[in-house]
Parts: sequence; structure tokens; C-alpha cells
Amino acid sequence: MPYPRVIAVVIVNKGIVVQSVNFKHTNPIHSDAIHAIEAFDAASADEIVLLDVSREPDLNFPDILEHVTSTCFVPVSAGGWIRDLDYATTLVRRGADKIVVNTALWNDPELVTEIGQTFGAQAVVASIDVKDGQVWVDRGRQKTTLEAVPAALRAVQLGAGEILLNDIDHDGNRQGYNLALL
Repeated sequence: MPYPRVIAVVIVNKGIVVQSVNFKHTNPIHSDAIHAIEAFDAASADEIVLLDVSREPDLNFPDILEHVTSTCFVPVSAGGWIRDLDYATTLVRRGADKIVVNTALWNDPELVTEIGQTFGAQAVVASIDVKDGQVWVDRGRQKTTLEAVPAALRAVQLGAGEILLNDIDHDGNRQGYNLALL
């Protein structure tokens, strides 16, 4: 039997670590992401995903990422507001091992392929947010016409090497994973 991997997700909104409940990112946890990262690092997480869910791009996010990766000893995937290869490259240079894409999967599929060709498919994580069987983008604000399985297959065809599947209705509700969706 394969060894289970523990992948922690740290959500940052305007530089503040927040708890997400149904994709409403309003519950502040701490003003410095490093404290959340240290806790997951100490708990032997295998990987950490750091996501910028701010309503507008946070110009400080690359600095937050660099601060986190300078003290963290596990791989860190970073995402949020990935709109061009330059920004993805900035995040890799600041310490990201992988780039997490979401809205770009639907609005700019060529970008996903370009990131995969530049850094390798293993460095592209497709974040797929699902509610009632439908895929949503833009931080859970815009519904698409795709369902989860076709969306995942499309993401792999575009060059994603991993899928980060999020159930908006289960998010932060402490109900466990939506095993039927998985």
C-alpha cells in the first residue's frame, strides 16, 4: 500500500493567513504566513501549498513566498493570480517548487501548457474547484460549463502533472473529504 502524503494548504488574503469556509476567506488566523508554515513543517507535512486568494493581485505575495521558502524544508507549491509566464517564473525564482493554476486553465489554456513546457509537467498543479458537480473559477465566483472529471482530463492534456481538487461545499466545514467527488 502506498504511503499517504500529507499536503497542507495555507491560504493568504492580502498578506494575512486566513481560514476558508465555503471559499469565503474572511477568518484571519495570523499576520505572518511563516507561523502556519512552521506548524505544518514541524508536523512533518510532505508538501505545502501557498495560495493567494486576494480579490486583487497582492504585490507582496512573492515576498511572502520567499520568506516562507527560506525557512521551510518541504516542497512549496504557490498559486493565485497566475496570468503570465513572467509571474510564474518570479514565483519559481522566489522558491516555489510548483505553480498552482486555476482560472488560467479556462481563460488561458496556452499559459498552462507554456508553464508545463518551461518547468515540466511535475511543476504544474491544476486547482479545480467544484460545487454541485460544476467547476468554478476566480476564487469560486464564476461557474464554468465543465464537470470535475472532464476538467481534470483537460488539465492533464494541457500539461498539468497534479490535480488539487477542492469541494467548495466541504471547504472549512470539517466534514471530511467528498469521497464521491474524489
